[in-house]
Amino acid sequence: MAATTPSIFTALPDPIILIIAKYHILYASDYFTLNTLNKYIHELVKTLWNKPMTEDEYIFPRRTMILSNQCMSCLATCTPLQKVVVFHQFPKGCFLYCHRFDCVRHAVKSYVNIADEHNIDLLYKQALKITGTVRRSSGAVQECRYATRWMWKDGKVRCYFDENGQDYVKDVYIHLIPMEFHIDQPHRVRL
Repeated sequence: MAATTPSIFTALPDPIILIIAKYHILYASDYFTLNTLNKYIHELVKTLWNKPMTEDEYIFPRRTMILSNQCMSCLATCTPLQKVVVFHQFPKGCFLYCHRFDCVRHAVKSYVNIADEHNIDLLYKQALKITGTVRRSSGAVQECRYATRWMWKDGKVRCYFDENGQDYVKDVYIHLIPMEFHIDQPHRVRL
């Protein structure tokens, strides 16, 4: 029960701190503020984020071009935050959620869950440049655009290219892409 920075919180039992934290955390910003207090509080408060979700708490992205001002989780009218599902085809699905902690948690965990169901890893930051080249099955090298914020769990990256007005996609192992198009190693999202 040792904290890196001793405080009055270390004298309280863990269940009491969690009850206080549940009442203190209304917005996601409250969670992030409390999360940075010290390592001890971080480990305790992390259990609120990692709490298992029920089937009813998962939300699904809307594929629409109509703008909405309603949170998909709590159904409150607000100016919502939005998270576009990067691996969808157009029109891309979009999560709309308010600043409340539970709504942010439901949206993020639902997004990661949908990616896992599709055998996709979301990336924290871009691993490849946006444009590059891909070797076609005929052996020719084609200019393409890489999917930058996601990749398949088996290590493949989606490449989009155009030939004679037709749109094509090809999935290529990231290690087969020339190094000149790499920015960084893939950093996968793990929740």
